Amino acid sequence: MILTFSPLTQAAPATPAAQADGTRQTYPAGTYLVQIAGDPVATYSKTTPAPGKRLNVRTEAVRDYVGRLKRQREKVLDEVPGTGSRRS
Repeated sequence: MILTFSPLTQAAPATPAAQADGTRQTYPAGTYLVQIAGDPVATYSKTTPAPGKRLNVRTEAVRDYVGRLKRQREKVLDEVPGTGSRRS
């Protein structure tokens, strides 16, 4: 099962982006899937349910963690030219 909380983001047409060595990298227009490294809500230490219990997605801990994941996603999108206006 895949749990997602946001739509895919459409990249702008080939826009130069700085690489670590100072050269510019371009990305073709298209749809990209960005996966943030980290635990899913169901297995994150502060949100995982007790054995035999269901995940309660309405707890404050879950809302806080999902908010953190959204902020991380926004930070990544802010680094890619042409995606900032497509956030949701």
